[in-house]
Amino acid sequence: MDEPLIRWRVTKPIPTLSAHKLVPLLRAAAAAAPDRRDLKLQLVRALFDSDRMAELVDCARPLVADREADPELLCLLGRAALSVGEYDLGIVALRAAAEYGYTAAYTYLSEALLKADRLDAAIAAGLQGIEHRTQNSKCLFVLARALLLSGQLERLWKLCVDLRERGVWGGYFPAVFAFAAEAVGRTEQAADLLDPTRWYSGAQLAVPEGFNAILAAELLTHKSMIPLHSTRATRGTGTWINDLEVCGGPLAQQLLAMIRTAVEGYITDRRRLADEPTMAQRPKCADLQSWATETISDGFQSAHIHPTGWLSGVYYVTVPTIKPGSDAYAGGIEFGLFPLVERAGTSGVARWRVMPRPGLLLLFPSYFAHWTRPTNTAESRISVAFDVVPAPEPT
Repeated sequence: MDEPLIRWRVTKPIPTLSAHKLVPLLRAAAAAAPDRRDLKLQLVRALFDSDRMAELVDCARPLVADREADPELLCLLGRAALSVGEYDLGIVALRAAAEYGYTAAYTYLSEALLKADRLDAAIAAGLQGIEHRTQNSKCLFVLARALLLSGQLERLWKLCVDLRERGVWGGYFPAVFAFAAEAVGRTEQAADLLDPTRWYSGAQLAVPEGFNAILAAELLTHKSMIPLHSTRATRGTGTWINDLEVCGGPLAQQLLAMIRTAVEGYITDRRRLADEPTMAQRPKCADLQSWATETISDGFQSAHIHPTGWLSGVYYVTVPTIKPGSDAYAGGIEFGLFPLVERAGTSGVARWRVMPRPGLLLLFPSYFAHWTRPTNTAESRISVAFDVVPAPEPT
C-alpha cells in the first residue's frame, strides 16, 4: 500500500469554558485565596486570552518586585504591558522572566527594547534568545528587525547562513532568510523561496449550491464568535472564531474536510520539488488548525506570516460588492517579501495581488508574507483561514 501523502490528526471537540467566561470565575477564586499563586497565573492567562490587557497589567503589576513570581506570569505581564504602551514596565517584567529561566521571554524582551528604540540592547536580547533556543524563529524575526534598523545587513545575512547550516528552517526563518538575501543582493535565493509559479495555488473550490450562504449563517450565529484579539494580525472592525476545527458546526466541518483534500492535491502536484526546502520539510503527520473571520468597512490584515504552520491558506465564504472609489484594489490580498523594515528601491522578488471571490481557496507556504486591504463597505467579508501544523506521528 502506498504511504499516505499526509496523516491528519482530527481533533475531537472537548467541552471547555471560553476565556471570556472563565475570567469572572477566576477573579472570584483569586480574591478568595490571594495566596494561591496557581490561581493568579490562571487568571492572568485568561485575561490575556480574552484580550483584557489593561486589567491584566493592573492585576499583575506588583509582581515585578516579587522574586518568587512565576516567570510565565511575568512574561504575560510584559506582553500585556507592551500592548498598552507601557514599555518600561514590559522591559522590567520580561527581563525578570528571562532571568528566572523562562527563555521564551527573550523574544518579547527584544521586541520591547526595539519598541523603546534601544537597538543595541534589543540585539543583545535577541542573540541571547537564539543562544538558548536555536529554533526560536520569532526571536530571529525581532533580532532581524533590530539588525536591519541598525544597518547591519551583512551581519544578519551571515547569521541566517549560519543558522541554515545548523539545520534551522520553518517558522519565521524562511521569511527572514528571503528578506536578508534580497537585502544583500542575493535576489535569486529570495525569489526561489517566494516563486508563485511553484508555491502559490488559487482555485475555485467545488462546493454544493447554496453552501456558502448556509456556512456564513452558521459562522455569524456561532456562540464562539468574539471581537478580534489585539495580538492578531487582523485590525479594524470585525469578529472571529478560533479553533474552528474543534468548535465549528457541520458546514464548517464539511469545508475543512474539503480543504484537507485540497492540501493533499497541493502536495501531489509538487512531488517534483521534493528536494526543495519547502517540500523537504513537509510534515508526515499534521493538524489542520483553523479560524473564521468576519471583517467590515475598515477591517484588514497587516503584513504577517503563519510561523507555526507548514502550509497555510484561506477560503472566502462571502465577499462584499466593492463600490467604486479611490482604491481600485479594495478588499484584495497581497503577497510578497515580509516587510521587516521599509527599504528604498524596487525589489526583484515577485509581489502580487489577488481579488477574492466567494468559493476561492488559496494555498501557500506559511512563510509567505501576506496582507489585505479594507473593503470600505459595511457588508461582511467572511473567510476561513487555516494552517497545516506539523504534529507528532501516532505511535
